[in-house]
Amino acid sequence: MNRKLKKRIIIGFALIATLLISLWYLNVFDSKNPLNANTEKVQLDLIINPIEGYSLINDSVLFNDFLKSEPNITEVLTNNYRRVNDQDTTPFQIWRSFFKQEYVKETDKEISMVFPNYKSQSLDIIEAYKRLKYHFPNKKYPKKIIFANTNFGGNVILEHDVILVGIERYIGGNKNVIQNSLPPDEFPQWLKTGFEKKFLLRDLLMSTLISNNTIPKSKHDYLISEMVKWGKICVLTEMAMRLENNDIKPEIVLRWNESQYNWAKKHEKAFWNYLKKNNLMFSTNEKNHAFILNNGPYTIGFSEEGPDRMGQYIGWKMVRNYVFDEDLSLSEMIKLDYKKFYDKYNP
Repeated sequence: MNRKLKKRIIIGFALIATLLISLWYLNVFDSKNPLNANTEKVQLDLIINPIEGYSLINDSVLFNDFLKSEPNITEVLTNNYRRVNDQDTTPFQIWRSFFKQEYVKETDKEISMVFPNYKSQSLDIIEAYKRLKYHFPNKKYPKKIIFANTNFGGNVILEHDVILVGIERYIGGNKNVIQNSLPPDEFPQWLKTGFEKKFLLRDLLMSTLISNNTIPKSKHDYLISEMVKWGKICVLTEMAMRLENNDIKPEIVLRWNESQYNWAKKHEKAFWNYLKKNNLMFSTNEKNHAFILNNGPYTIGFSEEGPDRMGQYIGWKMVRNYVFDEDLSLSEMIKLDYKKFYDKYNP
């Protein structure tokens, strides 16, 4: 081999190596993840505003300004703060009486400790909604998100283009004020266990996906079609929560703890067989749907040792597996009938 040819071969190999390294650096060889999103050019108009009740009741002018700017939210909060047989008549009086109560003071103290500021939450929320908008740019998204003590009135309350977040329901279910101040008949232990900060973003996103009808209505009323609908909602929620395209723990998406998720994985096939054996798959009975899909201490009809909403879990697995197997875009996925997922699912 002459010297010129040898030199050309060496240069050729060097160029190929450089090209391969460049392609690797640019992630060209990485498999495309349909749950990824690029939000650099996504524009989102969203205001995030925490409301401190104590500040408002100490300044009647500030309170009246808030009353005028957010009449719907003020009405919701006033109704939640109102006490039976109380002499208070105006919203301002009702608010002042509410924030004088000891359990409310303790609750607000815990809120300030768990959420000393809302900077990190705000950044994550905006990025997550941008991820949703990347895949579904024509859907309706909230214009404002307000954090406030709602007197345990609800996790996420939607009022037109505004979302009210009951921030007290995210301070931790083990806190004394949660365990000792709430009536157990209204707030059973399984419900209080879910009062965790890690579920805040998940609850916001899922409520938006439900309210703006991102998932088209199914032509069928079968349990299996409802399971697939919830599976689609869970997959989109997971996608939005994968900030910077990093994986999110599935138990967060499913609103469980790790042991509940592991139990569901272990008993996935048994639950699927339970649905088939009891002819529940194509049931149109709303009570059956509620037992399998709704929140509760466990999935009614199945094992009391397991978590609630096993139907949502199966739906999530069905949809997620299909999306990756078929390399399907999320905008394509939401349009597919339940049969596509049902026919291919194999627990």
